[in-house]
Formats: sequence, structure tokens, C-alpha cells
Amino acid sequence: SAFLGSMSGIVVTCALSLIFGKYFKIHGAVLPFSEPLLYTGFPFLNLTGIFYSGIFIASSGVIMDVAMDIAAAMHEIKEKSPNIGTGELVKSGLEVGRAVLGTMTTTLLLAYFGGYASMFMLFIAMGTPVMNIVNIQYVSAEIMHTLVGSFGLVTVVPFTAFMGGLIFS
Repeated sequence: SAFLGSMSGIVVTCALSLIFGKYFKIHGAVLPFSEPLLYTGFPFLNLTGIFYSGIFIASSGVIMDVAMDIAAAMHEIKEKSPNIGTGELVKSGLEVGRAVLGTMTTTLLLAYFGGYASMFMLFIAMGTPVMNIVNIQYVSAEIMHTLVGSFGLVTVVPFTAFMGGLIFS
């Protein structure tokens, strides 16, 4: 159930990366070291594809953590209460998922923000208005990372709970 739930969340994350990337109009040049990579003899690289795959890779770790937490909790509940019904088991999985989701979303947000904290501090020290900061490609890319990763986390909870309800019952 953890595998099926995380794969479902990862598929959603991949799809959202492509959709958000299209509407945010973010290209792969926002990646660190993208220009030196192109100039060192790799001009054919699809930096935008690499950017999208980076979102997928970064989000997949927390998605797998959430799915495994839910699946392990549901397995333990079923072991301790073998007569529990499928509906109650799914409901318990959703409750566990809701508790885990809050901490994992915060973890994701802080991990992304931590890498760009000095950039934000520089813009604030220069007196750059907040709307200008939000519209900078690097900042928009981080906002997109956080949104896509959070939506992936939100979707993995019901997927894993329902898969666990079916498998464990």
C-alpha cells in the first residue's frame, strides 16, 4: 500500500510539475550551475526537463515517507484489531495521514526556503518590494517547488489510505 500510494502521489507530482511549469513560465536556467553546464560542452541539455525532474526527485522523498507512515500505521491497526472494517481502517489511515501531512509540508517548505534564505535576505536588505521578489524567476521556481510538493503530499494521503484499506482488509 505504501508503494501504490507513493506511486500515485508521484504521478500527481509529475503532472503538476508540468502544469505549473507551463503556467509559471519557468525555464531550466533557474537551476544552480545551469549556465556553466551549458558552456562546458553540453548545449543540448533540456534544462527545463531537468528542472521538472528536480521537483519530482525532491518531492518523492517526503511522499514516500508519508505513504510509509500511513501504511505502517494501518498495518499495525489491523494487526491489533483484526476485526476492524475496511471503512474504519481507511478512516484511521486518513487520520494518521492528516497528522503526518502537517509536519511533512512544513519540512518541505523549510527545506526549500533554507536553500534560498540568503537570497531573500539580500532582496529585503536592498529594499526590493515583496511583489518584485515574488516575480523573480528563482523565487517563482521555489514557490512552484513548494506548491507542487505540497499538492503531491496532500494527494498521497487518500491514495495510501484507500489502497491500505483494500490490501489490509
